[in-house]
Amino acid sequence: MGLKGDTNNDGIIGTLDVTRLLSYLLGLTGMNSDELNNSDVNNDGNVSSDDVTHIMSSLAGVPGYTINQPEPEPEPEPEPEPEPEPEPEPEPEPEPEPEPEPQPEPEPEPEPEPEPEPEPEP
Repeated sequence: MGLKGDTNNDGIIGTLDVTRLLSYLLGLTGMNSDELNNSDVNNDGNVSSDDVTHIMSSLAGVPGYTINQPEPEPEPEPEPEPEPEPEPEPEPEPEPEPEPEPQPEPEPEPEPEPEPEPEPEP
């Protein structure tokens, strides 16, 4: 949607817009839908000499002839940035295996007692 009153779409409301609108009303030039929408400055749904009067009066600063611009459409909210993926937690270091407890040394087997010597017979 363009600027109301800017019938030639140059971004400025001025006498060139009045000339363009008069040329259209006299059938000398055509207008596309955007230009026609911009030309209906009194918002009555018709493009006529009343719009020419309105633009000229507004340019001259005549009270009551302001050109109300439509409210701009609000900018859409930007999409939130996705949260970064969390870093994977590092795998824990494996715990070292405990050192085996030293085995007690086996007790040496007792030496067999010597067999008693037989007593001499008397």
